Amino acid sequence: MLAAVLHQPDRCAANPANNKYHINTEDSLDHIVLEPWSYSENFENRDLGAWASYPHWQDLAYDQNFRVNELVPGDPNLSLVQKVTPYTHVDNYTGAQKLLDLYLVPNAKLSFRYYLKTNLPVEYYKIRFAAGDYGKIDITLSNPQTNRWVSVTFGYDDFARENPAMAGKSRVKIYALAFLAKVTDADPAMPIYLGVDDINFQAARATAFQFAEPAVYKLPEYNPYIAKEQYYQGDLFTLSGRWPLSAKKVTVVIAPYTDTKKIIYTGTLNKQGEVWSLTPLKLSFGEGLFLGKIEASDATGSLSTTEFTIHIVPKNLAGQHPRLLYNADGKKRIDERFKEERFKPVLADILKNAKTQRERNPVDSLVFDLDQFPDEDWLPTWSAWGSHIYNTSAALRWNAMAYTFSGDLTAGKYAKDVL
Repeated sequence: MLAAVLHQPDRCAANPANNKYHINTEDSLDHIVLEPWSYSENFENRDLGAWASYPHWQDLAYDQNFRVNELVPGDPNLSLVQKVTPYTHVDNYTGAQKLLDLYLVPNAKLSFRYYLKTNLPVEYYKIRFAAGDYGKIDITLSNPQTNRWVSVTFGYDDFARENPAMAGKSRVKIYALAFLAKVTDADPAMPIYLGVDDINFQAARATAFQFAEPAVYKLPEYNPYIAKEQYYQGDLFTLSGRWPLSAKKVTVVIAPYTDTKKIIYTGTLNKQGEVWSLTPLKLSFGEGLFLGKIEASDATGSLSTTEFTIHIVPKNLAGQHPRLLYNADGKKRIDERFKEERFKPVLADILKNAKTQRERNPVDSLVFDLDQFPDEDWLPTWSAWGSHIYNTSAALRWNAMAYTFSGDLTAGKYAKDVL
């Protein structure tokens, strides 16, 4: 959970040097080198970009009240929009958050626009960083303006002024960025809307390995770079690129993604000119997702690390739909098991349930009206259209299995007609 990130550990003190920054920690990472880096988002492509509500609501997989949308009638501008419906006359909160792996440094700057759409007084609007051992680093805007777009810009000194824990620090590790507004004694009849747009965070990150091979993607909320291509067992893996720091040694370790302590490969990159490269590696690890970690070091210790993924996929997947319960070979194995005495009652139960569903949900009772329900604010009509989905899903499942495993033509035709 992102909320838990607000208390992740990070122990660092730092000194700037020539637009690079060096970090001292209790974990013996004494000379991690940083480089300028920025994150920006204007939401015009309608992508949430891994933003989530803050505080978290019940369903993170899909929250109809947290989306990219138009906020002001007649204004086509797209922004992050959260709708909060107060259910009782108590304090309510609206906010947004995103994981980030960056550092606040002396030249850091955060700018964005926000819109609080409400007829209620807003006690505060907070700009918050999750900063490990430093806790929650906040700037608080008391009694913020409402019902208009407000542009805001803050620098490192602004955060340091409001957060004494930053005193004397020239860098602070950031794990997440959040916005939070408090509406006191909200009115259950009046929804509250928050809009956030045009975010630009100029900061720093650990100096990253610049991949030449493999080609990679990078998402700002996750540490690992993601290899664009998949691999098969036995393929040759090539790793090369530049690293703009004074490393004496660069190593790589690879481990299963779900058990990163189980190192299955260790290697050293060689340097020719400005390029570090690994002798081509034959991928003999087996199928699965793996995490690689490249580390640059000198006599003083670690300078920086970069992570990447390797996905070794099964061969001969053509024609096998990933969402089918079984393929042709799988059906043959199930057919053979249904011939066994102990599984005959299971097949009889499938036929019985299929018939029950046909009687309970006759085809002529089904009327297609899902297109008549609202695209927006659909939750109040859940009991109506949700019942359609539940009834037909059970009817389809049992009758499809009855047709598949016993050749029941009545069940097969019923399933086809329901679809």
